[in-house]
Amino acid sequence: MEITSDVTFKSAKWRKLADYLVDKYEIIPTYVGLFLLCASIGVCDGKQEEIEICDDPTIREVNCPRAVLLQKYNSDKLDFIFRAYLFSSENDMSVDKKIEIAFRDVEDKLYKKIEPIKMCANYGASVLEKNITDFDNAYTTMEEILNLLKDKSLDSESLLNLFKDGDIEFDDWL
Repeated sequence: MEITSDVTFKSAKWRKLADYLVDKYEIIPTYVGLFLLCASIGVCDGKQEEIEICDDPTIREVNCPRAVLLQKYNSDKLDFIFRAYLFSSENDMSVDKKIEIAFRDVEDKLYKKIEPIKMCANYGASVLEKNITDFDNAYTTMEEILNLLKDKSLDSESLLNLFKDGDIEFDDWL
Protein backbone atom coordinates (compact mmCIF):
# COMPACT_ATOMS: atom_id res chain seq x y z
CA MET A 1 0.00 0.00 0.00
CA GLU A 2 1.31 3.40 -0.96
CA ILE A 3 1.20 5.87 1.93
CA THR A 4 2.55 9.30 1.06
CA SER A 5 1.97 11.11 4.35
CA ASP A 6 1.16 10.58 8.00
CA VAL A 7 -2.41 9.60 8.81
CA THR A 8 -3.82 12.17 11.19
CA PHE A 9 -7.14 12.75 12.88
CA LYS A 10 -8.02 15.98 14.62
CA SER A 11 -11.29 15.66 16.46
CA ALA A 12 -12.49 15.43 20.03
CA LYS A 13 -13.40 11.74 19.75
CA TRP A 14 -9.96 10.70 18.42
CA ARG A 15 -8.21 12.81 21.04
CA LYS A 16 -10.34 11.28 23.81
CA LEU A 17 -9.68 7.72 22.60
CA ALA A 18 -5.95 8.39 22.25
CA ASP A 19 -5.70 10.10 25.64
CA TYR A 20 -7.40 7.28 27.51
CA LEU A 21 -6.78 4.08 25.55
CA VAL A 22 -3.19 4.76 24.49
CA ASP A 23 -1.67 7.41 26.71
CA LYS A 24 -3.35 6.91 30.10
CA TYR A 25 -4.33 3.23 30.38
CA GLU A 26 -2.09 1.76 27.65
CA ILE A 27 -4.87 -0.65 26.65
CA ILE A 28 -3.72 -0.13 23.07
CA PRO A 29 0.05 0.37 22.79
CA THR A 30 0.23 2.98 19.99
CA TYR A 31 -1.80 5.43 17.95
CA VAL A 32 -1.21 3.17 14.95
CA GLY A 33 -2.72 0.29 16.94
CA LEU A 34 -5.75 2.46 17.71
CA PHE A 35 -6.08 3.35 14.02
CA LEU A 36 -5.88 -0.33 13.00
CA LEU A 37 -8.47 -1.35 15.61
CA CYS A 38 -10.89 1.39 14.56
CA ALA A 39 -10.39 0.58 10.87
CA SER A 40 -11.11 -3.09 11.57
CA ILE A 41 -14.37 -2.20 13.31
CA GLY A 42 -15.44 -0.07 10.34
CA VAL A 43 -14.58 -2.78 7.82
CA CYS A 44 -16.26 -5.45 9.95
CA ASP A 45 -19.47 -3.41 10.04
CA GLY A 46 -19.09 -2.36 6.42
CA LYS A 47 -19.48 1.30 7.36
CA GLN A 48 -17.59 4.53 6.94
CA GLU A 49 -17.90 7.99 8.38
CA GLU A 50 -16.66 11.24 6.91
CA ILE A 51 -13.63 12.63 8.68
CA GLU A 52 -14.44 15.81 10.50
CA ILE A 53 -11.81 18.50 10.83
CA CYS A 54 -11.75 20.37 14.09
CA ASP A 55 -10.42 23.93 14.09
CA ASP A 56 -10.12 24.03 17.88
CA PRO A 57 -6.44 24.76 18.62
CA THR A 58 -6.69 23.09 22.04
CA ILE A 59 -7.31 19.67 20.48
CA ARG A 60 -4.08 17.96 19.50
CA GLU A 61 -4.19 15.72 16.48
CA VAL A 62 -3.72 11.97 16.68
CA ASN A 63 -0.84 11.22 14.36
CA CYS A 64 0.06 7.85 12.87
CA PRO A 65 3.49 8.39 11.30
CA ARG A 66 3.93 7.26 7.72
CA ALA A 67 7.22 5.54 8.60
CA VAL A 68 5.48 3.41 11.26
CA LEU A 69 2.55 2.58 8.98
CA LEU A 70 4.99 1.40 6.31
CA GLN A 71 6.79 -1.01 8.63
CA LYS A 72 6.11 -4.54 7.43
CA TYR A 73 4.22 -5.48 10.59
CA ASN A 74 1.74 -2.62 10.15
CA SER A 75 1.65 -2.49 6.35
CA ASP A 76 0.68 -6.18 6.22
CA LYS A 77 -2.23 -5.44 8.55
CA LEU A 78 -3.27 -2.42 6.48
CA ASP A 79 -3.15 -4.50 3.29
CA PHE A 80 -5.33 -7.16 4.92
CA ILE A 81 -7.81 -4.56 6.21
CA PHE A 82 -7.97 -2.92 2.78
CA ARG A 83 -8.53 -6.24 1.00
CA ALA A 84 -11.30 -7.13 3.45
CA TYR A 85 -12.86 -3.74 2.77
CA LEU A 86 -12.52 -4.05 -0.99
CA PHE A 87 -13.98 -7.53 -1.27
CA SER A 88 -16.79 -6.86 1.18
CA SER A 89 -18.02 -3.44 0.14
CA GLU A 90 -17.10 -2.47 -3.41
CA ASN A 91 -19.91 -4.47 -5.00
CA ASP A 92 -20.05 -2.46 -8.23
CA MET A 93 -16.60 -3.73 -9.26
CA SER A 94 -15.95 -6.97 -11.02
CA VAL A 95 -13.98 -9.63 -9.18
CA ASP A 96 -11.14 -9.28 -11.69
CA LYS A 97 -10.94 -5.55 -10.99
CA LYS A 98 -10.94 -6.18 -7.23
CA ILE A 99 -8.14 -8.72 -7.61
CA GLU A 100 -6.12 -6.30 -9.72
CA ILE A 101 -6.53 -3.49 -7.18
CA ALA A 102 -5.99 -5.68 -4.13
CA PHE A 103 -2.98 -7.67 -5.30
CA ARG A 104 -1.38 -6.01 -8.31
CA ASP A 105 -1.79 -2.27 -7.70
CA VAL A 106 1.06 -1.84 -5.22
CA GLU A 107 1.56 1.85 -6.03
CA ASP A 108 -2.14 2.78 -5.65
CA LYS A 109 -2.44 3.95 -9.25
CA LEU A 110 -5.92 2.46 -9.71
CA TYR A 111 -7.33 3.21 -6.25
CA LYS A 112 -6.21 5.35 -3.30
CA LYS A 113 -6.36 2.61 -0.69
CA ILE A 114 -5.71 4.59 2.49
CA GLU A 115 -8.72 6.91 2.05
CA PRO A 116 -11.51 4.34 2.59
CA ILE A 117 -9.51 2.83 5.45
CA LYS A 118 -9.37 6.24 7.16
CA MET A 119 -13.15 6.63 6.80
CA CYS A 120 -13.71 3.11 8.17
CA ALA A 121 -11.42 4.00 11.08
CA ASN A 122 -13.38 7.17 11.74
CA TYR A 123 -16.58 5.13 11.95
CA GLY A 124 -14.83 2.64 14.25
CA ALA A 125 -13.68 5.48 16.51
CA SER A 126 -17.30 6.63 16.83
CA VAL A 127 -18.38 3.10 17.74
CA LEU A 128 -15.64 2.80 20.36
CA GLU A 129 -16.44 6.17 21.89
CA LYS A 130 -20.18 5.40 22.08
CA ASN A 131 -19.61 1.97 23.67
CA ILE A 132 -17.34 3.13 26.47
CA THR A 133 -19.55 4.41 29.29
CA ASP A 134 -16.89 5.31 31.87
CA PHE A 135 -13.61 6.55 30.49
CA ASP A 136 -12.42 7.34 34.01
CA ASN A 137 -12.36 3.68 35.03
CA ALA A 138 -9.61 1.67 33.33
CA TYR A 139 -11.14 -1.70 34.15
CA THR A 140 -14.61 -0.74 32.85
CA THR A 141 -13.08 0.78 29.72
CA MET A 142 -11.07 -2.35 28.99
CA GLU A 143 -14.04 -4.62 29.69
CA GLU A 144 -16.33 -2.61 27.41
CA ILE A 145 -13.81 -2.73 24.57
CA LEU A 146 -13.45 -6.48 25.04
CA ASN A 147 -17.23 -6.94 25.06
CA LEU A 148 -17.61 -4.79 21.95
CA LEU A 149 -15.03 -6.86 20.08
CA LYS A 150 -16.57 -10.11 21.30
CA ASP A 151 -20.02 -8.94 20.14
CA LYS A 152 -18.58 -7.93 16.75
CA SER A 153 -17.01 -11.36 16.32
CA LEU A 154 -20.34 -13.06 17.06
CA ASP A 155 -22.57 -10.65 15.12
CA SER A 156 -23.97 -12.52 12.16
CA GLU A 157 -24.93 -9.27 10.46
CA SER A 158 -21.37 -8.05 10.71
CA LEU A 159 -19.85 -11.25 9.38
CA LEU A 160 -22.41 -12.43 6.86
CA ASN A 161 -22.61 -9.00 5.22
CA LEU A 162 -19.39 -10.00 3.52
CA PHE A 163 -21.30 -12.41 1.29
CA LYS A 164 -24.07 -11.85 -1.21
CA ASP A 165 -27.18 -14.00 -1.16
CA GLY A 166 -26.39 -17.28 -2.82
CA ASP A 167 -22.66 -17.18 -2.04
CA ILE A 168 -23.21 -19.50 0.91
CA GLU A 169 -25.43 -22.51 0.81
CA PHE A 170 -26.11 -23.49 4.40
CA ASP A 171 -27.13 -27.00 3.30
CA ASP A 172 -23.46 -27.55 2.38
CA TRP A 173 -22.54 -27.09 6.04
CA LEU A 174 -24.87 -29.80 7.34
